Amino acid sequence: MEYIKRTVEPEIAHALGRGRSVFLFGARQTGKTTLVNRLNPQLTISLIHPDVRQRYEKSPALLRGEVEALTPPVGNIPLVVLDEVQKVPAILDVVQDLIDRRVALFVLTGSSARKLRRHAQANLLPGRMTVLHLDPFGLREYPDMTLEERLLDGALPGIVGVRDPKDREQDLTAYVTTYLEEEIRAESAVRNLGSFARFLELAAAESGGIGQPAQLASEVGVAHTTIGGYYQILEDCLIAERIEPLSSSATRKKTHAVEPVSVL
Repeated sequence: MEYIKRTVEPEIAHALGRGRSVFLFGARQTGKTTLVNRLNPQLTISLIHPDVRQRYEKSPALLRGEVEALTPPVGNIPLVVLDEVQKVPAILDVVQDLIDRRVALFVLTGSSARKLRRHAQANLLPGRMTVLHLDPFGLREYPDMTLEERLLDGALPGIVGVRDPKDREQDLTAYVTTYLEEEIRAESAVRNLGSFARFLELAAAESGGIGQPAQLASEVGVAHTTIGGYYQILEDCLIAERIEPLSSSATRKKTHAVEPVSVL
């Protein structure tokens, strides 16, 4: 499949052009790795690989020596990509030091804000990064899908190129299975994976509608407060996005309304 230019690319280029590092968040398989590799970084480290990840878990300071050894391009400082940085939160302290000393510019990618928030010591680099998001293909990026296809199958880059509906369904099932196993079971995010899997089906069916936590709780067989926690997991893993309600009253509190939620 021919590369499709993403609408976030000019924002990344603008941030880097003015000397700002970038934190690019996006759900799994939205194309983050493909995009950042096109930036021609001087160093790319993918923490998705267990052997690489273990090296930096043992000694995050290894990154400092590797970056300082780079030969910077003429008139610039090196560009370094850290892919799936949430896998090793401790490495962010080293990134901060290198940014503060202007040793390098960074593009960090992450598919789970939850993993970063779980670590009380995680340094989220406040004020040092331009935070951007990469979603599945939008209408301007990939206008060739019908509305029905977009609603039923979504627009993940790995899905839109699959023409056979049965193959799409199989690939999406594999995507959900991987998500449940690696993001939910492996991280012990919920106590009952079966209940969460049932919630995921119902939440997807209600995507774009008004959330009904009490009704979902009844159908899943859990407390309504648990449903709120489930939605938070989806948001933190960038699988769903909460859309705040619009109000013409300046005094009306948003918490009095039930927000619609869009599930990727």
